[in-house]
Amino acid sequence: MVTATITTTGAVTFKGQLLNSDNRPYLQVQLPTAVNAEQQAQLIKRVLTLAQQHFEFQRFNLVGYGTGGLSATNYVEHTTTRLTPQHLILIATPFNGTSQQNNHRHKTTPVAAKSQTTTLAKLIAHRQSISPKLKVLIIAEKVVKAKQSLPLQSALAGQSVFKPVVKSYRQKILRSWRTQSDLLDNRQIGNAIQSFTD
Repeated sequence: MVTATITTTGAVTFKGQLLNSDNRPYLQVQLPTAVNAEQQAQLIKRVLTLAQQHFEFQRFNLVGYGTGGLSATNYVEHTTTRLTPQHLILIATPFNGTSQQNNHRHKTTPVAAKSQTTTLAKLIAHRQSISPKLKVLIIAEKVVKAKQSLPLQSALAGQSVFKPVVKSYRQKILRSWRTQSDLLDNRQIGNAIQSFTD
């Protein structure tokens, strides 16, 4: 895995290297947190432009977790054809925020227009600029007993952004995973991503 760190000024550093034998290398992008999702989308674009030049790859997949999924969504709404990923995988992304008032905790249906947050409404408004060739998978967590911090309906609200535009849209609801640090080692998530990208 290669880690790319970018500052708010756009300075990028790469740590690690790709091997010729790598057929599915990972580029982990570390974005500054003190910027909004639109600015993060521009920083993602800068990282991917430099990474393509540096590592000489043409095709790639983009995975976003939590609010990083909002940045990834903004990115695909404002990028070029050359920098569009083949697959976009969004995990536990709060498309419609975390409020239980705006979202039904366990519903998988789209969020009613009157309950949409400004963020979701903006993403829906720009959805026509998304490449229809993009393949999208949204992974949401279904917590059975514990209090669910991200309502299922919010995590799946991305269907209103992508489903009307892309030819390949899927959503997968998984049972609880523990923390963000477990994501790369989580078998359920790994299997869902692998079967989607194969």
